[in-house]
Amino acid sequence: MASSITPSDSDTINAPYGSWKSPITADVVSGASKRLGGTAVDGRGRLIWLESRPTESG
Repeated sequence: MASSITPSDSDTINAPYGSWKSPITADVVSGASKRLGGTAVDGRGRLIWLESRPTESG
């Protein structure tokens, strides 16, 4: 049997569009990914790249 949870009226907060509080911040979103760039092959045939790590301020 499936159950569902519905918030009571006391749990519901009405707020204008875009003004609600969210646990997801820009820092959380941007820190969740690593970016690779500047890929190249060196003189010995090895692949090298630049790696951005936002969680490490890089």
